[in-house]
Amino acid sequence: MFALTAGAEHQRHVCPQCGRTYKWRSSLKSHLQNECGKEPKCICPYCTYRCKVRSNLLKHLRNYHKSAISPGAPTGTAPTAPPSPSPLITPPPYHNYPR
Repeated sequence: MFALTAGAEHQRHVCPQCGRTYKWRSSLKSHLQNECGKEPKCICPYCTYRCKVRSNLLKHLRNYHKSAISPGAPTGTAPTAPPSPSPLITPPPYHNYPR
């Protein structure tokens, strides 16, 4: 499933679909699951920006829509999330298992 480039010192994992190379096999697996050949799933509620990774959308919102997200907030404070319902995908909670 995964191809490696030649050279034992600099083995790179090659995407069979687009040819991008990755140092780590886990990075290639993530690329195949979330990016390669997929439509952007994160959509900005304020403009036409779209991306495949949620963290990129959050950076975009923080950098380009700071006033729309938290009007009147002092500079340097963390913006709040856009109003619900939102096309953002909410990450699952971290391991909150009883001990």
